[in-house]
Amino acid sequence: MAPGMASPHHVHRNEDEAFYILEGTVAFLCGDAWHVAGPNTWVFGPRDIPHGFRVIGSTPARMLLQCAPAGFERFVRELSLPVDATPSLPDLAVLIATAARYGIEILGPAQAAPQGLIRNLGCDRLRILLAAMATAEGYRSATLADEISKALMP
Repeated sequence: MAPGMASPHHVHRNEDEAFYILEGTVAFLCGDAWHVAGPNTWVFGPRDIPHGFRVIGSTPARMLLQCAPAGFERFVRELSLPVDATPSLPDLAVLIATAARYGIEILGPAQAAPQGLIRNLGCDRLRILLAAMATAEGYRSATLADEISKALMP
């Protein structure tokens, strides 16, 4: 994915999403908390929590995407282009209608990552996981993740 590429701000009603970053740097918004993920970082996006991502920095990013339970792959397949087609963004009306059929609500365009977003914190991987877990449990994610990170990390 090219620098600046972003998903729309959206929420899945049927599946949880997990991302494993292979290359590049990606900023994730999960609930109201931003997290930066680089290579070898795993990010969990629970269902029913609004989220999105944006490739930041000057290098492209590659990541693996896993959704559970199955079904999201049908959404991707329906919007896919032939392998020899020129890559392009989908028509917004088609994207919104297709997403709705698969229990995905498009909330709006990708949100910009805030200026001064902290990068490369030593505990980012743990913070991302803890924040996602706290959000899924209904806690204020940033506060709980900060408290646990301070207790476990120097």
